[in-house]
Amino acid sequence: MSAVATHDTFAGVVLEGRDAVLAALGELADAKVGLLGDPHEVTRLVARLADASGTLVVFQDEGQWVLPRRGGAVPLLGAALAPLPGTIRRQLAADVGRLHLRRRVGDSWTRRQLTPRTEPRRDRIVYSDRYHRTLRRRDVRLVTWPIAGFVPEGVRTADGLEHHLDVVARV
Repeated sequence: MSAVATHDTFAGVVLEGRDAVLAALGELADAKVGLLGDPHEVTRLVARLADASGTLVVFQDEGQWVLPRRGGAVPLLGAALAPLPGTIRRQLAADVGRLHLRRRVGDSWTRRQLTPRTEPRRDRIVYSDRYHRTLRRRDVRLVTWPIAGFVPEGVRTADGLEHHLDVVARV
């Protein structure tokens, strides 16, 4: 995520960090929430925050590697790939991630926005069957423009649009 101006000008509630966001889930039922920060953490929180909030705006200007979780297959897949050289494991992870994205996101423009520009790293992969499905919900919007700064009503992105929010969740 690109550098973000201070949120002192924002008139709404700011939740700083994963723990603060998780602690506030029960209080966000009618709120318009903006989720921003580290792409790995944003990806991990999208489904839970979408379920808890009235509307969710996801600010994610970098794609994140998301692999399917499905029924405990992840540990088996990891064990099967462990003896392979790192370059082969990363290529296989990238292929699985692209296939998972293609199967979950029909719109080619959105798929392009969600495709990572870096190769997968073991510590930065998110295993989820809900992430892409959550982004397709009517009450969830993905914004891929970098954040230019905060305004009293919410967040302004580099394209000049202001996104009005009640709560900003920074993780």
